[in-house]
Amino acid sequence: MWTDLANSGITSKVASEVSKVVAEDFIDIPAEPFGGIPSLFMYRSDRFRVRVSDLGDGIQTLIISMLLTEYLNPDIILWDDVESHMIPRTLQYLSLWLSDLVGRGKQVILTTHSLEAATTIARMARDASIVRLELINGELCSQYFSADDVDRLKDLGIDVRA
Repeated sequence: MWTDLANSGITSKVASEVSKVVAEDFIDIPAEPFGGIPSLFMYRSDRFRVRVSDLGDGIQTLIISMLLTEYLNPDIILWDDVESHMIPRTLQYLSLWLSDLVGRGKQVILTTHSLEAATTIARMARDASIVRLELINGELCSQYFSADDVDRLKDLGIDVRA
């Protein structure tokens, strides 16, 4: 599988995209042994290798998600706790990437407990809605909000999660 992934150009494409987030010049993602264990590395243009796991959990999650999405090409992406381990810059890039996926006809469904993450993503991703789900008397009910709606309610002291 890894050979197919690398030969398809996906690893170099993802490396180039991740460079925009971490301010490095990555050109590929090789899989190589590290202490006898297969590991993913980010390969820089100066031939220096950085283990993906050393870039932090948020970047690692982003890299793996991008590799899997580009390789498997699913129609629907489900992501629980999307903000987990994401610094603001990574979350902003993730929002743009998710928006691009939607533009390519993918359906993206995210969960989060963070209003900041929800509004950041909703502002940057085209046609995004923030949906509050609640079980009322055994019936699943939903309310749809824009990022501006959430901000207006927050200014009034109303938390859409409550």
